Amino acid sequence: MTETTFGEFIDKYRIVDAEEDGAIVPIYYEGHIARGAVEDGAVLDEAMEEEFEELTDEEYEKLQKRYATSSAVLNADDMIQRKARHMLRHYVQSVLPEGFKAQVVAHSRGIAVGYRKALQKARRELVAEVEALPAERLQWLLEKRPEELKPKQKTLVAAYENLRLLKAIDFVPIISEGQNDPDSWNEWTKESTQKKAEKSFLSPFPDPDQLDGTRRPVAFLIVRTMLLTGFDAPIEQVMYLDRRMKEAELLQAVARVNRTADGKSAGLVVDYAGVATALKEAMDQYAADEREGKPIDFEVEEHKLETQCTALRQHFDLPRDLTDPDDIEAVNRLVDSLEDDQRRIAFRALLRDFLETYTVVSPRESARSYAEAVRLFTFIAQLARQRFSEEDAFDPAAYGKKVQQLINQHVRSLGVDKMIEPTRLTSEDFKTKVQQLPGSRAKASMMRHALRNHIDLNFGKNPAAYAALRKRVEEILKKHADDWDAQLAAFQRLAQEVKDMEAGVGSDLPEDVRSLTPLEQALYQQLTSVLTDGVIGDEIRGDFVVLAQKVHDLAVHHSAKPDFWTNPAAQHDFRTDIWMEAVACIHTREKADPLADALRDIVQHNRKDVGRHRA
Repeated sequence: MTETTFGEFIDKYRIVDAEEDGAIVPIYYEGHIARGAVEDGAVLDEAMEEEFEELTDEEYEKLQKRYATSSAVLNADDMIQRKARHMLRHYVQSVLPEGFKAQVVAHSRGIAVGYRKALQKARRELVAEVEALPAERLQWLLEKRPEELKPKQKTLVAAYENLRLLKAIDFVPIISEGQNDPDSWNEWTKESTQKKAEKSFLSPFPDPDQLDGTRRPVAFLIVRTMLLTGFDAPIEQVMYLDRRMKEAELLQAVARVNRTADGKSAGLVVDYAGVATALKEAMDQYAADEREGKPIDFEVEEHKLETQCTALRQHFDLPRDLTDPDDIEAVNRLVDSLEDDQRRIAFRALLRDFLETYTVVSPRESARSYAEAVRLFTFIAQLARQRFSEEDAFDPAAYGKKVQQLINQHVRSLGVDKMIEPTRLTSEDFKTKVQQLPGSRAKASMMRHALRNHIDLNFGKNPAAYAALRKRVEEILKKHADDWDAQLAAFQRLAQEVKDMEAGVGSDLPEDVRSLTPLEQALYQQLTSVLTDGVIGDEIRGDFVVLAQKVHDLAVHHSAKPDFWTNPAAQHDFRTDIWMEAVACIHTREKADPLADALRDIVQHNRKDVGRHRA
């Protein structure tokens, strides 16, 4: 078993290269000790002297005693295969789902070539294991919550979900040419092959649907010394170290994984060669930030996770026993407490910090106890996003696919995965989604925020009309402050009025104004705003109807010019012509300047209606 061979993580560090400007991601170090041995004492001494020549006499003696008495026989090929199996399964579970790539640093050029075959074999074994799963067993695994799965089961699920890509990815050695190299190495020393592999490695993985069995996107580059300096690969997230290095070479090598990329929260260094001491020495000498250069114990990260979870509980005055995230009505009551904008902003900040730490800790067993809190607080965030019409307030994808999987699986299990997306007031399923909410308070809240959001989104199309609607919303809130049933009924009536107005049905505008296009109606209503007494006689109304039509005709004329909507000079000419028409009208002459700007902006917001024929 991989866990038997390599054991638990022995330590973890976050490092920063002093020569960088800080625009990098943190690097997390995982040290793994291979528990292996050889039977022949002489062979053991020779192998250890060659492999561990940098050890002190005391360290060498301890290591020799540890392995010399074992009865197991692990030759070089066996050990490479075990490490390759561990690398691949670590990659499939922790890195491949996010679309990032890996680099292996081998002890020699020959071992680098050997790793290609070992990784291919490890892939065949994993694919065969997935494909041999009985359908009922596979379905059982897919239905389990991620935190309920054992490490091996998590790997199988990740492999199944990325199976087409897993079957296609390639593992390519890039090594320098030497004398008396075996002919089988020639392919990996060719410059043309190396450049092709580098180009594929630097490119994102293709969509699985584009994989036809012939494409081999490079996921692993396997090297000894090449590409350890000067190779800028933001898409690389993990480096598997199987060669001992020191000082600047080590620091430059691990810095390959700290380049920033979308969705990349950290770089990973997985060490099979025991460079922990050398890494600490290198950081002491070269690290720019002493705090970042010191070891970070997992207990510190876990304590931070506990502190952040406590802060979220206190934000909602929750006891240590959290609200059941499966209780939709109870969760909605917590959402009620986020009505205030500042409380929502504070909640999102706390949740962001909590999820970022959880993402780092989540591969470990210690994260399991926080999975319920993740489900609860992300569910609150998703319902708040819908309730308060927040389009971009909370995006689960920002925290990686592993966290997103946990969230998505939870809402699907509740049968609300299609319910919690923000819904526009005018969408066909808006009414249904409102009715699904528990209680009048939640329904009235969703209606209110949907109306406000709709007004804000459309305000530029008809400022006069939407300003009146905005005022109506506030009047309803004032009149029915704590009467949720009355609020809900009033908002439902207002929402219907908005739909009718935008459809041109039931308008209280005069008949000659209703015959105008929607754009001309918006222009007309803006013109009426210049009359402070609000009295519009037939003569004034007729003049405003004509002026609205003239502005529309100007828009048709000017918009025929190439790039009109993005050409500042053309927009200025259009505005000048509007100003001249406003000056020519006795009712708007004194406010021609602000009107010219306002009418031009209305045309801009209604550009799709320019040229539309009147009824």
